[in-house]
Amino acid sequence: TFLMTAHDPFVRTFVDTKEVKKYSFLWNVSDSFGDATGAELDAAWGVATDSSNNIYVVGWENGHPTHGKGNQSLKKYTPAGSLEWSRVYGHGHHETFMDVVVDSSNNVFAAGSLQANGCANEGLPNIRKFDSSGNVLFNVTLSCVLRNRIYTMALDSSGNIFVAGSENNCQTATLYKANSAGTEQWKRTPWGVAECSEVWDIDVDKSNNIVAVGIVRNSTNADWKMSKYDTSGNAVWANITFNTSAVANPETAYAVKVDDNNDIVVAGNSYIFKFD
Repeated sequence: TFLMTAHDPFVRTFVDTKEVKKYSFLWNVSDSFGDATGAELDAAWGVATDSSNNIYVVGWENGHPTHGKGNQSLKKYTPAGSLEWSRVYGHGHHETFMDVVVDSSNNVFAAGSLQANGCANEGLPNIRKFDSSGNVLFNVTLSCVLRNRIYTMALDSSGNIFVAGSENNCQTATLYKANSAGTEQWKRTPWGVAECSEVWDIDVDKSNNIVAVGIVRNSTNADWKMSKYDTSGNAVWANITFNTSAVANPETAYAVKVDDNNDIVVAGNSYIFKFD
């Protein structure tokens, strides 16, 4: 079991003792990511493990001696918590990795956003693929609209890559598919334009359908949203609304998991839902 937090990023690992809320603490790694003084804000946003139980952490790094502030960061730790390697990318312009996944060959995929001309402020969706030694296998960017943000990523059984988030300053939720070489295949905007419309998490079922969950917020209501697409980008169901809340106290669907029966579990503020 792993616990990871933002701001002063650290990773802790526990062993489950089979008693509810009872854990044996194994180790704690604290890493400032760039600024050893802690004066700059760092953040760890995603964590994954490989088949040898190595740990990969992605996030945002400030105060790097070469790259300056606001950079993508990927770090690999051994199962004992020792830092094996670190990779930093950026130009000091609000660039970050938000999620990381590892495939069956222990290749590592990190997804986030870059700043680029015409896509200011976290504007350009970006995927990098690494081998387990930290060598870059590809570095690709996806189609851009002003202020794109990528929050989450998943792989299907054929190695296709899905990333999701929002664009146009949070007004339009987005879902992308790239093939195993990183080439963009399609893009969908499942819930239309709103004051805020974001995909927060995605998962792939046993038929390689992709399920996306998030929020649509307008002037009065904030709705949990869910959509499902097949691997070609056709909507299986494109716009399911559930758990509406007042915009003054909005609730969000933050996480989704598809089980071995293709049942869908969605979690967020205050609630957990299960769908067949």
